[in-house]
Amino acid sequence: MALNQKKEIIVMEMKPVTSSQVESVGFENGTLAVKFKSGGTYHYAGVPQHQYDSMMKSPSIGSYLHKNIKGRFAHKKVGM
Repeated sequence: MALNQKKEIIVMEMKPVTSSQVESVGFENGTLAVKFKSGGTYHYAGVPQHQYDSMMKSPSIGSYLHKNIKGRFAHKKVGM
């Protein structure tokens, strides 16, 4: 759950994943939500559907996230 720019609460379905770094992910309207096992949930804006689909099919979600999402899309921490 996070606040968007209009201060509205955004609730996104999170799917548990098998990963050493990532606990769960969600995707809605170009926003990728990632909850890390080490703490913190981040939203990445403007992520295309195909990037999300490829990440979910990847043998390593953490590696895919690091190589293809982090540093390429605007992000913000939205939860602990």
